[in-house]
Amino acid sequence: MLTERFVAAGCGIDDSWGILGGALQREYERLTPELAAGSVDAEVRLTLLRRLLDAWLADEYGYLDLIPRLFPSFVSGATEAAVLVVELGEIADAYAREARVLEEQGSDPSRWDIETSRARTRRDLNARMATEIRLRYLDADEVLE
Repeated sequence: MLTERFVAAGCGIDDSWGILGGALQREYERLTPELAAGSVDAEVRLTLLRRLLDAWLADEYGYLDLIPRLFPSFVSGATEAAVLVVELGEIADAYAREARVLEEQGSDPSRWDIETSRARTRRDLNARMATEIRLRYLDADEVLE
């Protein structure tokens, strides 16, 4: 809820000094041990983690760019990791498809460059989060194959 409210409140505010993003990062770093503790019901945790990802994907200003770096540390175990790895892979695939479509449609090069770069970046970050979660919580031999 903190993330969803922050994105809604911060839309369009100039954070070129990084004050808002820095405050949010400090808050997440403070909350990370609590989020990773696994003291919340598994289904509730998955719902909260999905909402966090949704808020990050909706953030057009980059305030939540810390989420891909912190997200793997929020996962509480192998069962949760297995579900999230699949979902992150699906999100990465969707962004890969979006980038291909934008490249094919390329009628407006300036828009194409920005939107395609964004889709590629999101694809890469989701794939990296999935890999890191797999390495932390699932069979490392399987990840390396």
